[in-house]
Amino acid sequence: MDFRLLSNRLSIALPLAAGSVAGIGSLLTGGGLADAVRAGIAAGGSSFLAWAVTRELNPDHPVAASLAAVAAPWATVFGSPSLAVVAVWLLAVRVVAGTTGAAPYAVDMIVVGAFTIWASTSEGGLALALLALVAIASSTVFDARSRRTVLVGAGLATAVSLAAARAAGTLGLPEAWTAHSGWWLVAVALSTSAALLVRVESTADRRPVPIDTRRVRAATGWAGTACVIAVVWRGPVGMASMAPVGVVLAVTATWSVARRLRGGWGGNR
Repeated sequence: MDFRLLSNRLSIALPLAAGSVAGIGSLLTGGGLADAVRAGIAAGGSSFLAWAVTRELNPDHPVAASLAAVAAPWATVFGSPSLAVVAVWLLAVRVVAGTTGAAPYAVDMIVVGAFTIWASTSEGGLALALLALVAIASSTVFDARSRRTVLVGAGLATAVSLAAARAAGTLGLPEAWTAHSGWWLVAVALSTSAALLVRVESTADRRPVPIDTRRVRAATGWAGTACVIAVVWRGPVGMASMAPVGVVLAVTATWSVARRLRGGWGGNR
């Protein structure tokens, strides 16, 4: 990460600030040290992951990532995010969007598998973790260079994740539908639809090749699908678990619509 860039410096400063404020706020409101640590990790982790996912789904505009990093900690008022599940989806959208310009290596799939197994052992995380693996497998439609590596890695990760979830007792079934779930679905659908307006002109991180707008839009669609599954699976609690991704979709949607209304797309600035 090049810390000469302001956006990259903010990717560390904003989560640290969010975590500090959340932790201190918890202490001031009567929470214990453990509560403060949990609040700080939730806020800081949400901030960083929102920044990182936005950089994948809206790579032309670093300012949008900073806005998402500021907004994401506020979403913790709806409940605790599942940082493990969101981390898996960060890896998934990165592979699908192809923003690195390089095909996934075996080590990449090992990292994906490790995070997927971790996410599968969290309450309600299995369905979202497996969906992330499906999304990653779908990336071979755009890039067949590592098709065997990706498909074999996704298959192995699926098998081990199912075993881990069974051992942890987190296989679970969908919870009952709640009155608030429909509104969450409407919000996710609108945000995802608008976010799909994004157009990308940046080049990839590791190779001097243009990032494919179709791949970024596919990654956006998968991220929106994950939020929908989270709501269907666990209602508002599920949406809270994916709140950083929901914030990213909302910020990207707002940014894309604003750019469209102004009649320009702009470049990498």
